[in-house]
Amino acid sequence: MYAYVAYRVGREQEAEDTTSDAFLRVLEKIREFEWRGEGTFAAWIFLLAVLGFALGVSPRVRGAALELIQEVGGLRFMETSNYPGGDEGGEIVDSMQVSLDEVRLIFPGTISLPTFIPAGYSLDPEVELIDFQDGDLPIAIVNWEANPDGKRRSLRLQIIYKPEDVQNLAEVVGEGVIEEITINGKPAALLGGGWNYDTRSYDPDIPSLRIRWVYDERTICELNGSEAMEPEVLIENAESIK
Repeated sequence: MYAYVAYRVGREQEAEDTTSDAFLRVLEKIREFEWRGEGTFAAWIFLLAVLGFALGVSPRVRGAALELIQEVGGLRFMETSNYPGGDEGGEIVDSMQVSLDEVRLIFPGTISLPTFIPAGYSLDPEVELIDFQDGDLPIAIVNWEANPDGKRRSLRLQIIYKPEDVQNLAEVVGEGVIEEITINGKPAALLGGGWNYDTRSYDPDIPSLRIRWVYDERTICELNGSEAMEPEVLIENAESIK
């Protein structure tokens, strides 16, 4: 974070002051942080640094800093070439497997499934609920699988519940990977590739394509075709979620 600020500011003392301010903001806003998996805490701190830096410099430089943060339909993304994770790899979080009927009873967000599924895919009868914060169940994951020619392919729908008192976290992505589309008239982000832990870089060749959009006031949906599904098919699948 200090290296980024120093590069933007060009003055050592000002970079140190801005970095210190960012960590003060972390202490002030730590209760608002929402864990979304490995790398998100580092990304959250980095975002605070970008915003703090932008507020303390000239309008021209402020504009250059805020260009890193892109908003699509209420979702925030931060584009960077810097790997957001640490050296320890991903963390294991608590989860439970329940039936679709059970998840409809206990999940606080809206559970809506697509009516269009590509040929050959079958619904997994068990839904994964991920527990990130002290007993909350903010993410439900529904999976469909296909095995053409013995090669396993998957389609995954993440349904993310956003409590009213939790701010949107900016997801960290590679530079220039966001394509803005619409799903049922709502702005959505189409993203390909993903972060490569081995190379510490965003790899557009990772065979993953996903769409993320705000479904309703408290629910965010992300549909992921992990085996390089054609964008038109994934979009049709997403638009069948009513």
